[in-house]
Order: sequence, then C-alpha cells, then structure tokens
Amino acid sequence: MDRCNAINLPEPSQELVDECNQFVHHPGDAIVLAAAWKSEADYFITLDRRHFIENKALREAAHFYIGTPGDFLDWFRGLLISADRNN
Repeated sequence: MDRCNAINLPEPSQELVDECNQFVHHPGDAIVLAAAWKSEADYFITLDRRHFIENKALREAAHFYIGTPGDFLDWFRGLLISADRNN
C-alpha cells in the first residue's frame, strides 16, 4: 500500500451520501460513491454492473471514469502510450 500512495479519506458528509444514493439506490454503495466523488478520483474501479457500470445517469454525472479492473488497465495503458508518444 505504501508504494501505491493510497490515502485514507475522511468520511463523506451525509448530504453527499444522500445525493449519491439518488444514483445508486443502495446505502452502502452510496457511501463508497460519495467518497470517490469527494476524492476527485480519475477512475472508479468496480465489478458492480448494476449500481455503477450500467448506470447511465451516474456515468453522465460523474467527473471520473467508471469501469471494471480490465477497463481501467486499458484506459491506463492508453495514457502511458499517449505520454510515450509525447516524449
């Protein structure tokens, strides 16, 4: 964990959790989503298709990408290739 620069975030406000629950309609997932939203994450990795990946309203509103671990690796690989081409 030290090598990946993981950080602990403070618990999101109940107001933000309530806003996120309007997208996912699941209290536990709303807390996780609120934390991601507050963290200004670039990518939200999940295997939960029902509440996150196939949630069109959430995907349109989120300021970060949402996908599976494989989707993330494809996205990240694209960033590396793009950075390599620019150098």
